[in-house]
Amino acid sequence: MDCRTIVRFYRRVAEGNVTRLIPYDGQPNYHDIIVPEACKMVRRELVVGCRYRSCCLYRLPIDVRFRIYAALFSHNGTALEIGRLEHTGIGNLQILRTSHLIYHEASIALYHSLSYRKLFLRAYGPYSADLLRRHPKPLPCCRSKEFEVNLEYPCRNEHLNWSRPLGSVVFLIGAENPRVALHRRWAFSEFITALKAAEPLRIFSLTVVVTENWNLPGFNEKDLVNALFSGAFKFLGRLNFRGFTEEERNRLCHLTHALRDPPLKIERIKTKIQGPGFSIWLCECLFFSFLQP
Repeated sequence: MDCRTIVRFYRRVAEGNVTRLIPYDGQPNYHDIIVPEACKMVRRELVVGCRYRSCCLYRLPIDVRFRIYAALFSHNGTALEIGRLEHTGIGNLQILRTSHLIYHEASIALYHSLSYRKLFLRAYGPYSADLLRRHPKPLPCCRSKEFEVNLEYPCRNEHLNWSRPLGSVVFLIGAENPRVALHRRWAFSEFITALKAAEPLRIFSLTVVVTENWNLPGFNEKDLVNALFSGAFKFLGRLNFRGFTEEERNRLCHLTHALRDPPLKIERIKTKIQGPGFSIWLCECLFFSFLQP
């Protein structure tokens, strides 16, 4: 049996005197995010493409340029581990050194591509929290003055929205070695504290996977639920619990049920029925909501 517990989140919508609960909207298309962002800072002639430019990229419309950037930066749900990155050379980041404007355009594509990867974390702490929030910085040569004759067009970095919801994130808690598990637990607490210092991290799908020694003395199901719902995250879809025992899942369900906000539904996989040409899961669902804020 697949030992999964899924928590689905809903948002309140007022319609006259009635408040309804509806699911959050799904994650928008990658190109629908990055192209409008770039249009905030690019001259109109470069939005439609300028055939008189010496750089061939500038001759292309902005949506075509961004399809080239998208081909360089993965955004197809492939896994990426955060906090334990090895140096692999500049690779596709070489395009950031092409020109000043292309640096800004490609940085937008690179920044938002992280939202469309499956982010895997087992190394926590303030450093990992900073990586999740980090965004491209202006160059030392970026101009911020108003447009003047004989001056380069000013960079409009202040118009860009450096805030992104993450599509899929996986937390691994615990380890076969008790000492490693203990250090990972301490780092996880620091990670949550660092996230709470700023705006909540918005996530469409968060999966918490536990292994041996995840619940050493001083950390249990209650501490985990408190950490997840302490204001560090804003859930826009679902929260998955994997690797827990039946008893641990029962406690997680009761603790989550005790929350008065946000409105949610708990689904617990119970039984798999399989027959000729079909297989279905029978789920135990606990739906509860609180319409009063």
